Amino acid sequence: MSSDNRPIILATRGSPLALVQTEQVLAACRAAFPRLRFEMKIIKTTGDKLQRASMARKADTLPKGLFTKELETALLRRRADLAVHSLKDLPTDLPSGLALGAVLPREDVRDVLIYRSEIGAAWQPPAEEGLDPLPPRRSFPAGMKVADLPEGATIATSSTRRREQLLALRPDLRIVEIRGNVGTRLNKLLRQPELDATILAAAGLKRLGYVIRPDGSL
Repeated sequence: MSSDNRPIILATRGSPLALVQTEQVLAACRAAFPRLRFEMKIIKTTGDKLQRASMARKADTLPKGLFTKELETALLRRRADLAVHSLKDLPTDLPSGLALGAVLPREDVRDVLIYRSEIGAAWQPPAEEGLDPLPPRRSFPAGMKVADLPEGATIATSSTRRREQLLALRPDLRIVEIRGNVGTRLNKLLRQPELDATILAAAGLKRLGYVIRPDGSL
């Protein structure tokens, strides 16, 4: 830190999950270095701007470092001192001059299959929203696994890894794109009848305060 006692700047994306994770890093830094000052700086990345881009496109058609490039630039230009990422978003090779400095204790490593319950399928937007009633949507019983989904069910994910894992288990499934943060994806699943389920990381759900109950409900 410079002699003028300036704070150490942590760069992050502005999504709810990114902010929660950065707050965790800030807390860890402040606990480890109580005499130093740390502050957060929110930076919008290319991935945040390309909300309609498909993450499953061929690698050579997507910008590299979709969710990291702008944060890396801030580090290299000394506009930030540290950057907080989800490790899955980091490219295999970091730019020259940057290093992976530390990781927090690992959270739940599982992926979660999320679909509408009977209550979710019956839900309608509040009258004050002024929206048309939602069409009928399929629901499924609690505790279902991928193997239990009906033939040809539509699963929404933007992850190439999840897409390939799902099709390896169930080649009959229809996999479609979905973008947005966790809340946006859950809202799309709730409202859009063409979607039957989505796959999300348990770690992200827990960090955002969602509780996975023993019966599987969220």
